[in-house]
Amino acid sequence: MRYLTIKIAKKFSSFNKSATFYVEDHENYNTLIGDIPYRQLGVIKNGEEKTFQIEEGAVRLCAVTGANGGKSVNDFCAVPAGTENAVLYGELLNGHVFFENDFSPQTVEKRKSKDQNKKLAGAFALLFGIFFGVYSIVTAVMFSFANSEKTFMVNDMSITLTKSFVEMEDEESDFYFSSGKVYVWGKLSDVMPSYVTARVFAEDILKQYGKLGFANIYSKDGLLYFGFDYTDKETEAEYYCYGFVYKHNNRFLLIEFVTEKENRERYREDILEWAKSVQFEEKEK
Repeated sequence: MRYLTIKIAKKFSSFNKSATFYVEDHENYNTLIGDIPYRQLGVIKNGEEKTFQIEEGAVRLCAVTGANGGKSVNDFCAVPAGTENAVLYGELLNGHVFFENDFSPQTVEKRKSKDQNKKLAGAFALLFGIFFGVYSIVTAVMFSFANSEKTFMVNDMSITLTKSFVEMEDEESDFYFSSGKVYVWGKLSDVMPSYVTARVFAEDILKQYGKLGFANIYSKDGLLYFGFDYTDKETEAEYYCYGFVYKHNNRFLLIEFVTEKENRERYREDILEWAKSVQFEEKEK
């Protein structure tokens, strides 16, 4: 075993508060990200550094954030095999983790020297996908793990998703779950007058989004929901949002399922089933 220290540069202009770091681990994993098994290392905030124990073989890291317009972002980095401890430098910026990925001996020595002067240097490369080699094929057992059900409790509400979802932090939502492919946000309203219906509430939400008149509102199988597509202004990536409205004790719960637009139909039936699983526990008076 060896130690990996991850240092996140302090940036006052950063939109991200923190990132959750995972290491690929096919034996002791506790979640799946993009169908690949990972073990959580920990959360590192802007300007912090933390040290974790890792294997001496080549390891793959994943940093998960929940910024960039509210959408979860996964950034990957590979640490080559070795017996010596390693240091990984990065910064949080615009919803991504930028890694300095050069582990050559010359760079390591330069980093040590600049650490003594409390300075960070080097260019940060944005990594959108798999950066290091070809990795193991996911086994049938892992697929079974990913697709098996997992129920999440939030106060008096429960929702059943799958074990591929990870609970994340998002300051603007009451809860947020991510599988790396589908992102789920929930927000509970204040107490509303009893005459306000779920449809009226949904129309108000669409009006706030600027989508009223551009998105249909559906009522099916006891669910009231809407859907619309949108484009991220920074990345120009296209997404689709399904919004479900639930009324409980004169309050409304809005749950949004977001996925890339090209995956809209692929996950549509799953999203409908997940939305149907929402239940509220009646508190004893």
